[in-house]
Amino acid sequence: MKEMKVADNGFSQRVVGRLPKRDVRSMSRLWTAACVVIGVMLFVAMRGWELIGYALVMLLNNPPSWQQMLTAAVSLIAVGMIAIGELLAHERYSAL
Repeated sequence: MKEMKVADNGFSQRVVGRLPKRDVRSMSRLWTAACVVIGVMLFVAMRGWELIGYALVMLLNNPPSWQQMLTAAVSLIAVGMIAIGELLAHERYSAL
């Protein structure tokens, strides 16, 4: 798409200059910290260690079939690809 430039005698720069300054990075860090704290609180409140222990015992007593292993592998690969795509998009966005 071709970019058009319109002479506005500095109007756009004045408008952008008057916009309130917000520190997006500090807001993002604060949100991340809040989510981590909530996650840890939920893990403790729901006794997450017991759930993990139960899952490990069940896994050792009932080994998964090859279909279940394939499903888990494909799921993990898909989630990994999405995560990598999001990281790359974030790096491109933060470079602007």
